[in-house]
Amino acid sequence: MRKYNCREPPFYPHKDPVLGLDLFQTYKTAFETGDFLKTNQRHFENYGRTFKTNMFLSTVIKTADPEISKAFHATSFDKFGLQPLREHIARNFFGNGVISVDGPAWSHARALIRSSFDVVHIANFERLSRHVYQFMRLVPRDGNTIDLAPLFKRLILDTTSELLFGESVDSLSSDFHFEDFLDAFAYIQHGA
Repeated sequence: MRKYNCREPPFYPHKDPVLGLDLFQTYKTAFETGDFLKTNQRHFENYGRTFKTNMFLSTVIKTADPEISKAFHATSFDKFGLQPLREHIARNFFGNGVISVDGPAWSHARALIRSSFDVVHIANFERLSRHVYQFMRLVPRDGNTIDLAPLFKRLILDTTSELLFGESVDSLSSDFHFEDFLDAFAYIQHGA
């Protein structure tokens, strides 16, 4: 941060400053009650658009600042990298693509989709919010455990089809079973 003349972000006032179990419990409860987004919003209102926390002996920087998000996801990604734990989780969710790889593989994947990271597209949350709303509508709120991977695949299909073709296939709002198509879509992405 000093290298880029950035101030240190404020620190979340942990009751457990080493492991951050208090914040972990807050998030766990928020997930269980369906208040995770409101909890995060409240944290950003109380501690600023960017703040630091502790989570299981690791320092985590949380941000709602669009410029920092843009730098992390697009313009300065090579300065951040993926933590080994996050990389494994990301690959299980998203496969071997721009979201889950580092280094030269990221550079190659990023070059293939560069135009989708233009400022015009980053700022266009209206299109994305429609798909996220449909996604959230399908997530049960009764405490049942579900496999989110098929829903994430449909979310990616909807946002990608709208980006590429100007119109979404709306798999999240359809009763049509897209599994065969999604399997073929995942197959052609191997090695991309």
